[in-house]
Amino acid sequence: MVDKFVGTWKLISSENFDFEYFVLHCAGVGFMTRQVGNHIKPSLIINMDDQGLIFVKSQSTFKTIEMKFKLNDTFEETTADYTV
Repeated sequence: MVDKFVGTWKLISSENFDFEYFVLHCAGVGFMTRQVGNHIKPSLIINMDDQGLIFVKSQSTFKTIEMKFKLNDTFEETTADYTV
């Protein structure tokens, strides 16, 4: 199933970000981080190895975040809204 998503995906547009922007403000995300988040268009890169380990990378000029996991296994995730 994951193999259908393997590849590089580019964000073209973001709908309803104004509301999400308000939610980020209420959650304590800083002004500069919110401003940058409103303008970047990251690429999402998805790969899978022979053992079923899935690699996901969100890459932009502002920040790159990587995570790896196996389906149905619990894993720790660092979200994009952590302080730079």
